[in-house]
Amino acid sequence: MIYTVQVKRNYSEYEDYTTIDAYFQGSERQFNTQEQAVAYLNTFEDWEQDLLCIDLFPF
Repeated sequence: MIYTVQVKRNYSEYEDYTTIDAYFQGSERQFNTQEQAVAYLNTFEDWEQDLLCIDLFPF
């Protein structure tokens, strides 16, 4: 399984993620374990964590 830390999106056609994407550019990462992904997510400040999420890809 692959865990990714990435920008949280709700896929609304009315939302503009340009600023958020620019701010987090290069920050999205992939990990082999959930613990690694959580540890990486915890390196961000609380307000930044609210804009990020961990997704699971069962490959």
